[in-house]
Amino acid sequence: MNKISNEIMAEFSEIRLKLIKETESGANEQKVFEWNEKIAKELKELNEFRFENKKKIKRKK
Repeated sequence: MNKISNEIMAEFSEIRLKLIKETESGANEQKVFEWNEKIAKELKELNEFRFENKKKIKRKK
């Protein structure tokens, strides 16, 4: 369990640093907008895995 948690946190840290660098700590409004769009798209793709989802998740073949 710790290994998985560490891997997730390492990936999160890498993405966070990339976000900070690309958006110049939020100063570059165009890049902030692009990141918001990217994050919204990724969340939409993961929607079926949200905690509130009571439906069975179907594996894609």
